[in-house]
Amino acid sequence: MFKDRDDKWTRPRGFWELNGGDLLMLLTALFFLALAVGGFGMVLVQPRIHGLHELFSDPPPTPPANQKLHLAPGETEMKLYAIPAKKPAESQK
Repeated sequence: MFKDRDDKWTRPRGFWELNGGDLLMLLTALFFLALAVGGFGMVLVQPRIHGLHELFSDPPPTPPANQKLHLAPGETEMKLYAIPAKKPAESQK
């Protein structure tokens, strides 16, 4: 009953058994190569696709109207670096 098929260990291997792993690795490498080339192309060329550009780009920030700080009683607003910083004196030799 079980002798009508060839033994899988002694029969000659087919095309997919011989080359399946190599082809899978080759296709995986080509897929990631295409992703890398496409990514570099997008970074270098920066194509503007109507619809997607507006969807994924943020509008420029608008300045808030009458923004006030909420300070605790006794606190004051302090501006850091209100005047330009002084250059350090050069040492004379």
